[in-house]
Amino acid sequence: MLRALIILAVSIGLTGCAFVAQYPLTSLSTGVWGTTGKTPTDHALSNVTNSDCVSTRLVGENEVCQPIKPKDATPVEDRSLRNSKK
Repeated sequence: MLRALIILAVSIGLTGCAFVAQYPLTSLSTGVWGTTGKTPTDHALSNVTNSDCVSTRLVGENEVCQPIKPKDATPVEDRSLRNSKK
């Protein structure tokens, strides 16, 4: 009887490990999403379609992939000390 209770307790205690083994990239995906605002799938889709894809745009009924906006071509003023007059 004691042996059965130990086996039952161990099997119940290890059920959380099955989830981690089944989804090993969950913490990595969460870290990427927290850093960039995109999941690894969003990054892959953006690279394949050459556009800006974010799956959470579906919530706002927007298109998942949008064209990449060109960066502003405004020249930046050089304020470094190496060009200053002494």
